[in-house]
Amino acid sequence: MQSHDHSPIRARDDDEDQPGPYLRRLRDVPQDTVHRLDEEIGRRPATSLGEARAAAYLDGRLRRAGLRASADTFTARPGPGWEGMLGGGLMLLALLLYYWQPLIAVLLQAITLGLAAAAVIQRGTPLIERKRPSQNVIATRAASDQRHHRLVLLAALDTPALPRRISMLLGGAAMPMVRAIAALAALGFGMIGLFDPQRLWFYLQFLPALYLIVAATLDALGKHGFWAPQAADSAGLAVLLASCEALDELLHTELWAIGLGASTSRAGLADVLRRYPFDPATTLFIGLEGLGNGEPVFLTHDGWPGRQADPQILGIATQAAADARIAIPALIATRQATIAASLMHEGRRAMTIACLGPGASTPTSAEALERATRLVIAIARAVDTV
Repeated sequence: MQSHDHSPIRARDDDEDQPGPYLRRLRDVPQDTVHRLDEEIGRRPATSLGEARAAAYLDGRLRRAGLRASADTFTARPGPGWEGMLGGGLMLLALLLYYWQPLIAVLLQAITLGLAAAAVIQRGTPLIERKRPSQNVIATRAASDQRHHRLVLLAALDTPALPRRISMLLGGAAMPMVRAIAALAALGFGMIGLFDPQRLWFYLQFLPALYLIVAATLDALGKHGFWAPQAADSAGLAVLLASCEALDELLHTELWAIGLGASTSRAGLADVLRRYPFDPATTLFIGLEGLGNGEPVFLTHDGWPGRQADPQILGIATQAAADARIAIPALIATRQATIAASLMHEGRRAMTIACLGPGASTPTSAEALERATRLVIAIARAVDTV
């Protein structure tokens, strides 16, 4: 493992570093952690300085919580890639040329379809973008006795290029496929128009082309920092930290806490799975995403097409929530492109804890963060008794 110590962002109280009976009271509550990440660090695009500062902060907090922490560096292509913006530009140009030069317009539409199809094959990894350095923060706490399970908590260090609400409107995890379908529809109408020159086929191209142009415009805005960070994108790290600070008595469960860099392109997750050959039978993954805004839930199905969460983790989560008297329901499915969905695609045992509220317009709820933290702690203690 490549280990690089980062200097953590200084805590508000110097007493926080001192041991003693008041240590737990002086730790940052989850809502304070969210405020610190959003206000002091701000936007954290993949491979950016903001992402590196978040990694340093997480590293320092996890060390103070008693975990062994290090940083693994890797290179990643930060999203969104230029292929979506290029495809939208080509589609706009095709619309402008179609009336006078339909053959050239159809050729441009075919190129757009090729870019969109390649993006589907890449499963979220940008095609046209140079690689830049990023990092994962890896922290562990060994089991006190013989290890039976390994529990891995995951949260994103980076903030997504598009707000979650806008991403869901464009298709969520299915967005690359929707782009490919839109490009195929525009190309199909354009080719029919070559042999049947009626204005109808020209007009029918507008709806799929408009989707591609709007998506490309939003990608460009996200790439140039138009969207402010959302508290929901920092709450996963806050819940991860609060949970690790409370989980210091596990006997048979090895605890891992991972802050993923370049999470939106899944480059950080791919690097973790490449470096650490987790035993699929005894390793349980819990992704913490979109927390803080709305009702906390654990997801039975993630991503598109829907992947079912591990039945044992779902059973443990349901029983743990009942035993701890935490009113957290299970949600059947979401189209969000979650970390756990990628793990399930790899055949791993995983589940997501999330809040599916209205988005950035709602302030981060301290009560929702507290309930999510209590659920993670209850699940970890339940796993320890299995």
